[in-house]
Amino acid sequence: MKIKLLLIILICWTKAAQASSDPKAHLSQQEVVSSAQKNYPKILSYYEKVSAAEGTALASLGFFDIKLKHQFSDRTRGFYDGKISNTSLEKELGFFGAKVYGGYRKSSGSFPDYEGGSFTNSGGEYRGGARFSLLKDSSIDPNRLGVILSNLELQESKIQLETIKKEIARDATKAYWKWVAAAKVFHIYDELYQLSLRRQSQLEERLKKGDVAEIVVIENKKNILRRKSALANARQNFENSAIYLSLFWRSNNGEPLIPKESQAPKISLNLHPIKAEEISRDVESALTNRPEIRILKIQKEQNLNQLKYAENLFKPQLDVDIGASKDLGEGPRSRSKANNYLGLDFSIPLQQREARGKSSEYQSKLKSLKHEQQLAEEKIKAEIEQIKIQIDGSIEMHHNLSEEVKLSELLESSEREKFKQGTSNFFLVNLREQDTAASKASAIEMFEKYQSFLADYKMAIFLE
Repeated sequence: MKIKLLLIILICWTKAAQASSDPKAHLSQQEVVSSAQKNYPKILSYYEKVSAAEGTALASLGFFDIKLKHQFSDRTRGFYDGKISNTSLEKELGFFGAKVYGGYRKSSGSFPDYEGGSFTNSGGEYRGGARFSLLKDSSIDPNRLGVILSNLELQESKIQLETIKKEIARDATKAYWKWVAAAKVFHIYDELYQLSLRRQSQLEERLKKGDVAEIVVIENKKNILRRKSALANARQNFENSAIYLSLFWRSNNGEPLIPKESQAPKISLNLHPIKAEEISRDVESALTNRPEIRILKIQKEQNLNQLKYAENLFKPQLDVDIGASKDLGEGPRSRSKANNYLGLDFSIPLQQREARGKSSEYQSKLKSLKHEQQLAEEKIKAEIEQIKIQIDGSIEMHHNLSEEVKLSELLESSEREKFKQGTSNFFLVNLREQDTAASKASAIEMFEKYQSFLADYKMAIFLE
């Protein structure tokens, strides 16, 4: 049973693989969009930009890495021969500008009396402590600001990647429907051309029998050439659209794939308007999700943090350093006991021009961003409304063209019947056929415009 089951799975997988590679299989819009988002070079480029931003964000954390330091000094000449080996570890903590440290120092040889602090007991000196800021740099400092800004820039690069993916999806969708429409128009004019060829054979047979005048045969030859030119133009448009589509439809290796006419799907020409309640909901969604709004919010956050740092510069510097040390081994009693120490470091800029200048700069930038966001929101609303007008207009025109196709087909059928009964002529039949083909082509081209406007609408509301 297990072997049979494996055989069934293998057969199904093989058939699925054959279907996916079959050039006659219909190509869907989703296939094209998915292929573009996986393999389109511009998207791949933006992935690398995000990786670069991730690297920058990681690098900004380097300030908080544990640091191992070592110093060694040796008096190589003179009366004193003292040597000092000093090893320490430091770690920035990221709050209150705090730094903790610890280390080990050992000396040997002799030092002058005025360098008494260089001496250690035979077992060396162990020490540890912490330094932190009480006023300036307690809540933010250049390094913490750098971490915040680099992470916000990473968010911005991710939004840009998301934006370019949606832009490519929109462009791929437009290219797809342009190709589908071009394939359908090509098919219409091919049928029209083939009809004239069949009619030419029939007319030549009738000419031999004397049932039709030679002028009719000549007129049909002229129609053949006219329809052949129309077909050539339709073929050129189709081939160009297929080549353009190949920029988005790619193999797993990223190579462009040019689709065949046989891969164009059957389409339903039913067009659906966007309801008023959908517009209101989509506008609200766009005002939250559109990339320009989100990037402006990030820029606002960046400037708020920079303003916070600028206001931090007004504060005086008051740093506290506390620690303890102890020597081990043989040596004077004064060094054998543990020592505690406390240090204060105070400074204040008297003119504060840097603080005033930066504070004024970022306050003005925040006001500027507020106006930019207002304009961006107004543009988004106007853009969505304009696209809705285009969608509604294309639906109305497509409806009119569809009715025109029905009337053209009715007139063509009626003209053929009249021709059979001898109450019409060959010239009118040809005109009716060409008019029907032109009406069908116009309806399909309007359908393609509707799909293009719909892709613009989805991009405008930033819809998944």
